Amino acid sequence: PYNVEWCAKWDHFSVTWEEAGKDLMTAGGSRERSNALYRAVWEKEPPAGIFHEFFTLGGKKMSTSKGIGAAAHELAELYPPDLVRFLMLRTPPQRHVEFDPAGMTLPRLVDEYDRAADAYLADPAGDLSSVWAFAQLTGDPTPVPFRVRFSIVADWLQIPSVDPAAKAAERKGGPLTDGEAADLERRIALARVWLDRWAPDEARFTVQGSLPEAARDLTPAQRRFLGRAAEVVGTTSAAEELQAKLYAAAREVGLTEGEKVSRDAFAAIYLALLGKPMGPRAAWLLGTLDPEFVRQRFREAAMDGALA
Repeated sequence: PYNVEWCAKWDHFSVTWEEAGKDLMTAGGSRERSNALYRAVWEKEPPAGIFHEFFTLGGKKMSTSKGIGAAAHELAELYPPDLVRFLMLRTPPQRHVEFDPAGMTLPRLVDEYDRAADAYLADPAGDLSSVWAFAQLTGDPTPVPFRVRFSIVADWLQIPSVDPAAKAAERKGGPLTDGEAADLERRIALARVWLDRWAPDEARFTVQGSLPEAARDLTPAQRRFLGRAAEVVGTTSAAEELQAKLYAAAREVGLTEGEKVSRDAFAAIYLALLGKPMGPRAAWLLGTLDPEFVRQRFREAAMDGALA
């Protein structure tokens, strides 16, 4: 019955090209049987096409029956259709599509999608531009010029005091257009699903209501850094300027590795606020929180033996 249905769809929709997984394109397989049926019953030549490889997860073929990866229908239901199409089109058809919905693959995929959209705005005739254009569902696609990076949207959603629409307008320097607002809402919906189901631990964070237990292990240099950082928090609303002041504070207390600021400096910020040694960009995170709350937390963490 499936072979008959396949042929009927070719005829009804006037299909001229159709790819299929390599398991269907083997000698004597489903596609070959359908081709013969189409020629015999419909008396037409079947559509041209080639086989494509499988979705893989860590080099293994996705198989929901074996608990590997996610069901194709689930990805299609949760991911925007143009993103699914982009995922398929960006990969040569006879290469495996390595995709892990439980890691950082989705943020990287959206970043790549955005780079393709930017390429289209710069030169619609380029190869990457063509991949973006063919992924769209409309005949005359035009990317919105302003988009918020997916990982930033995911960070915003984890700070209750942040209004993503207001933050987006602030980043743009003016009101969002209808298209930009719709794009942001789509990213918000997708980021909520990703955070709930697939985001790795390092991408998730919560600002702790009290000084985390993990701050017990702060080194003396990290405590001195937090004491200095408490003095600069709230002195500017510009993230770049605050980031520069944090770098200067780290150098003042000797948290450096050669000419670079040591990661231990910013790990101290995350440990004091989030209870983990990593998080979103420090200056942005501090800018979303009440300055007095941050100052008090840093001063508490800076005290020798604060949790002893």
